[in-house]
Amino acid sequence: MPLEEFIIGGNLSLSPALRNRRYLDIQLRQERLVLVAGKYIGLIPLNSRYALNVVSKVPIKNLLTILSIAREAPEILDDLLRLYSVGKQQTLFDLLVFALHREMVVLEKFGLHRDYVRKEIETPVIRGRLLIKETVLKQWARSAFDRATVSPYDYSRDVLINQAIRYTLWHVLRTYERVATHPDPLILKDLDVAVRAMANVTLDRSRGFLPALRRLLLDDAIPNTRFYMRRLLHLCHMILDDLGIDLEDPKGQRVALPAMVVNMERVFQQFLRLSIRQELQNMTNVDCWNTTREHRHSLFLPAEGIPGGMRAEVAEQEYAEPDFVVAKDGKPSLICDAKYATERHRADVYQVVAHALAYGAVNALLIYPSHLETEVGFTCLGRIGSVTVFVYCYPLDSMDLNEASRAMVDDCLRII
Repeated sequence: MPLEEFIIGGNLSLSPALRNRRYLDIQLRQERLVLVAGKYIGLIPLNSRYALNVVSKVPIKNLLTILSIAREAPEILDDLLRLYSVGKQQTLFDLLVFALHREMVVLEKFGLHRDYVRKEIETPVIRGRLLIKETVLKQWARSAFDRATVSPYDYSRDVLINQAIRYTLWHVLRTYERVATHPDPLILKDLDVAVRAMANVTLDRSRGFLPALRRLLLDDAIPNTRFYMRRLLHLCHMILDDLGIDLEDPKGQRVALPAMVVNMERVFQQFLRLSIRQELQNMTNVDCWNTTREHRHSLFLPAEGIPGGMRAEVAEQEYAEPDFVVAKDGKPSLICDAKYATERHRADVYQVVAHALAYGAVNALLIYPSHLETEVGFTCLGRIGSVTVFVYCYPLDSMDLNEASRAMVDDCLRII
């Protein structure tokens, strides 16, 4: 009998999500089979009957902030729908709604976004571009010679950004009471007022705005005049694109939700990189590189002095892949790898040193989340060849994550 089937009770088959992805490890410890959580948190399905709920070490109040800064959302496991009882525990959806409610003050303070929108209308007064073909076919063919089809630009609030916000509010109002652990009447009231205030914005129930919203957020193309709406739109995207709720139970006793997990290793890496970049944005000679997209260096350089007759093959497409690099005066100075783990492994050191050598840097940094047994801050492990290796323990449980990031950046600046 396969090991996985034995663990979950004989003849029960594993879910495709668990077979195809490594959401957890199965280990043999003292003649006992043990399931070991890895870098994922959330509800991990074993099969159609059983699931594991892996709880985050990060305080739940910080998790949403970290996800928002990292611009990451939970990963949906499409092959399995779990039925969750309502009212037993707080969910990520609760937190997203609370955050959405908090961000609505942005609309109250600054108002809705407005932009020029091209429309096609029939009118006796020519304004905008005259559409000759449409006028002939739609108007003159019916002997309506006093009318024309034109395409003017209107300065309107009925634009993509507002459509995304209105649909999100409408969606939350339909689902919040049935999904939230303890629905807040004040939130429902305020969101209802906000929806009514957006009555002139199209409610696109087909979600046709979602692809454009994804591109807008991915390219960070939100207008600079509306920079304060970025968090709000990221929340809308997380709620609509990744945490969609399917209300299929007619009695409302249970709600069908997709099982979802969070890749905390990726989130931790993204959170640190974007936090550091934010702290360095006002410095002219120091920058944080996203080495998955820019400033890529080959892992191998051509070797010299190869013995005669030995084949030499340079792996041109094999790149060093540090999580991010802190550069000073345009040169890589601190090579950083973030590891969502409770203890340091020697393989982590080998990896970050190899990256530092590939980039020609003399400083390498491993970043781990702090826990009760560790002290927040820098530790110098020593040198390997020309590379000095440091370890930093970052307090994900900090009451002020911005201050924690600022303190880490200050320490990084001391060693570059």
